[in-house]
Amino acid sequence: MRVYEVLTDKTNPSIINTIGLILFLRGKQEDALSFYNMALEGFKDISNKRGEGTTLFNIAMLYRTTNEPEKANEYFNKVAAINVTLKNQELTQRLASIGIKSA
Repeated sequence: MRVYEVLTDKTNPSIINTIGLILFLRGKQEDALSFYNMALEGFKDISNKRGEGTTLFNIAMLYRTTNEPEKANEYFNKVAAINVTLKNQELTQRLASIGIKSA
């Protein structure tokens, strides 16, 4: 499989999400958001709520750091809603670190 195919294959959403995180950390927010959105679709396609929550959290943090608090809150709320049923400790801790109660 070619690198490009791996990067755009929605059956590998964890890899795509990680690439988004790397791009985000390198200051390439637009590219990061594209990869996060690809990962989000992939996680939804395979019904992986934990991956979906993690990716939504990453998107929220991206919007938070680009000074778009309304969009950030929208995505934080989506994470919290997913985590009500998921009760994932990692997501609970991430949300708590920014002052949002969950699970």
